[in-house]
Amino acid sequence: MVRHIWNEPSNRGQRGYRLYWALCWQMRKWLLKKLVEVRLWNGALYLANSTGGMASYGFYTRIHHSALIKFMNKVADDGPMVYVGAKTGLFSLLLSHQFK
Repeated sequence: MVRHIWNEPSNRGQRGYRLYWALCWQMRKWLLKKLVEVRLWNGALYLANSTGGMASYGFYTRIHHSALIKFMNKVADDGPMVYVGAKTGLFSLLLSHQFK
């Protein structure tokens, strides 16, 4: 987990902050087991489920899988795109600013 947070390119300049929030998330996850509102970098609101695996990425990284999101943003600029989410909708929210 620490290595992932440290090596994620979108966390540059925020590594300490992201490590702090990762620790807070882990404590909250085990104690409260509730949905948590996370404001993503593009302004979208993500409801993180503490029992879901993807939820932690809203705390661990500024942009989850930033290289992939950067690529998908570029592809979306080229025309229409269909994305079929399979889990919690995090990728859809990270791309939502591209579409009406």
